[in-house]
Amino acid sequence: MKVSRGRHVHVGAEAEEGLLEGTTRLPNGNVARLAPDADPMTTSTTLGPASPLEGNTLALKLFAGVHSDLARRFVISTDVAVGFRDTWVSSDLGTDVAGRKNALLLEARTRLDFRMSPRSTVGAIATTNLVDRRDMSLGLMFGLHFGR
Repeated sequence: MKVSRGRHVHVGAEAEEGLLEGTTRLPNGNVARLAPDADPMTTSTTLGPASPLEGNTLALKLFAGVHSDLARRFVISTDVAVGFRDTWVSSDLGTDVAGRKNALLLEARTRLDFRMSPRSTVGAIATTNLVDRRDMSLGLMFGLHFGR
């Protein structure tokens, strides 16, 4: 949810949830690492049959930024978000064997929206996590706008 505070400033809060699915060919359903009790000197690292992976990710964030109209039909905005993300992954090795736990998020984001009507927009967003630069995302957004 985003609320405009004046003509060019906005603040808000958001929750993101995502599902993770895939497979691993590491021994015994390992997820990019050996089991906690495995001895790396005696554990084989040959690839085995595929083991299913599944999981979930949840992020909660607060954000603030600025926005401006472009050519009456477009809105460009940039903001900074702070929050945390919790991710869990399960495989044949067990439940919740991998994933970042309560990882800090500090994101810089840019968004471009197209006004389809006075009450709706579609747009694209690009995000990078300033704590972990390898964590970047691109997304498509649909917005509904409610006035006073």
